[in-house]
Amino acid sequence: MSNLYCYSMLARGVRNVIYNYTDAQRKVRSATSNDAWGPSPALMHEIADLTDNVVAYAEIMPSKLFMLIS
Repeated sequence: MSNLYCYSMLARGVRNVIYNYTDAQRKVRSATSNDAWGPSPALMHEIADLTDNVVAYAEIMPSKLFMLIS
C-alpha cells in the first residue's frame, strides 16, 4: 500500500469518528469515495439491504443526494 492510500484511509476514519457518522452513512461514504476501484458488490448489497430499514433509508438518501449536488 502506498503512503497516500494509508493517509487517505486514516483521514476518512478520523472524519467518520469526528462527524459521528452512523454505520449506514459510513458504508455510503465508502461506496462513493474517489478510490481507483469501485465499491465491492458485497458493500453495495449491504447498502441496498439497509434501504429496507426506515431509519437507515433516511440516513442513506440525503447522503446520496448531497454527493450528487456537490
